[in-house]
Amino acid sequence: MFIVLIFLITISGFTFGSPPENRLMRDLMHGYVAEERPVIDSSQPVIVKLGVTIQQIIDLKEREEQLEVNMWLRYSWKDENLRWDPIQYENVSDLPHPAGAIWTPDVLLYNSVDTVFDSTYKVNMLGYSDGTINWIPPGIFKVSCKIDITWFPFDEQVCMFKVSEILYE
Repeated sequence: MFIVLIFLITISGFTFGSPPENRLMRDLMHGYVAEERPVIDSSQPVIVKLGVTIQQIIDLKEREEQLEVNMWLRYSWKDENLRWDPIQYENVSDLPHPAGAIWTPDVLLYNSVDTVFDSTYKVNMLGYSDGTINWIPPGIFKVSCKIDITWFPFDEQVCMFKVSEILYE
């Protein structure tokens, strides 16, 4: 039991591979506030790109008009507070950030029928020296989907995933 506990703590910890990465993380996070929009000029928007890759259709419930899918979401944006010169950090050009440590967009799936709003698995984000952040959380999503079986078995269904940011538009 004691060995297993130590093993679990070891694999759940977040570590960096080199002193330059540790120094970079310390410098970037000094004074960083994850709740603040990642712009220097607050009048400027944060442009968030969102892509979706469907891994699996888990279930389509015709009677309930619900679709359940396993998807990977691909977010990308610039965080102006997380830029650095790689030369000053021994050519470190990218850096992982633990889930929750930096700003993330408040995106909501509006036609979700799941009891849990955030169905994504908490994964690390990858930051690049120009401030680009890539975040690819996987998740299982259940959405409402109008089903029309008039032409069954030759019917086609179109299900929409209605996504929007909660606070900023």
